[in-house]
Amino acid sequence: LWLALWLGASLVCTLLPVPWLVAFLAVHPYGPLFIVGCYFYLIHASGPSPFRVGGLCIAALLAIYLSLQQRAGFITPDVVSGFVVPLVMLAFFGLFILMIRGQLATRVPVSTAMALGALTYPLYLVHGRIGELIYARLPQWPVLLKLVPVLLVALILALVLSRTTETHGRRLFEKAL
Repeated sequence: LWLALWLGASLVCTLLPVPWLVAFLAVHPYGPLFIVGCYFYLIHASGPSPFRVGGLCIAALLAIYLSLQQRAGFITPDVVSGFVVPLVMLAFFGLFILMIRGQLATRVPVSTAMALGALTYPLYLVHGRIGELIYARLPQWPVLLKLVPVLLVALILALVLSRTTETHGRRLFEKAL
């Protein structure tokens, strides 16, 4: 129920002007990306249901829409990015669907899935600013070519953060509990 409420709040934030506190609590405009991940987890853990699949579809469409609206902040808002952003997001969503259905050509070991999952939050934290810094300093390469070093540096930094700060911080937090 909480996930549907969060999705509803995200829709309201997208469609109507809301007080800053509502947008802050809904993690607007990034909330739908987290909501998609939550729905994928619920479908994986508890199986698909019309409610979960419907919520996933609505959250995915909202995430794509908001990403297109936000692309000027992280990539040039041109015709190419208007196609690239939704296609990349749909490709990731498709990959996640294949993963939770066990339909990949190779099985992803749990340890690999956990390691990749551990990168998501540090990557979320660092990719924007690091991307801006690197992207602005690269030569006038085609947009897609510029994304390669940006993604590599962001992934490496996320890995370092995950292995150092997050792992040790989690242990300290677990001990405190």
